[in-house]
Amino acid sequence: ILFFGLSECRCQTLPAGFQQLLNRTSMSFAVPPGFSAIPVVPNDDVAYDYALRSQTMKLEMRYRILPVEPASTSDARRKSQLEPMLLAVALNISGGQEPNATYYPKDAVKSEFGADAGATCAVKVSSEFGRGYALCLISAIHRDGIADAYVFYLCDDLSIAKRVLATGSIFHALRFK
Repeated sequence: ILFFGLSECRCQTLPAGFQQLLNRTSMSFAVPPGFSAIPVVPNDDVAYDYALRSQTMKLEMRYRILPVEPASTSDARRKSQLEPMLLAVALNISGGQEPNATYYPKDAVKSEFGADAGATCAVKVSSEFGRGYALCLISAIHRDGIADAYVFYLCDDLSIAKRVLATGSIFHALRFK
């Protein structure tokens, strides 16, 4: 399945800015089968770098990569802003609804994403960011000294999103090398 996802990625050229972010943060990305790139829509709620839409169901995935700046930043920032950023983006998407985040086990996030930390939460959409969708499942991963990355799964039915995410080529499309 992973090889199919990688070959799919060769058919869809990634935007130069997104590819540069991947290179800068030592991340890999494979466009999952059945998804097509769509334009990034500027909004005042949550910035993102790249987006995909399912060709068969009402599901959109948006990606945001935040590189950790080198030595000019504090030791705390080089470690992780995952928790406060996850809270901030969830509050922005939901119009102020506080999320209930679940943190990935350290061994699982390391083996599955090459990350040092990770978390997920789901919120009801109440902002321009998710216009046209009812729910947003957010997955966040972090590697110390490298980057925080966020994937926003926009849908109307959380059970569909969870079923789709059980497909490794979708859930693990973005990871650290």
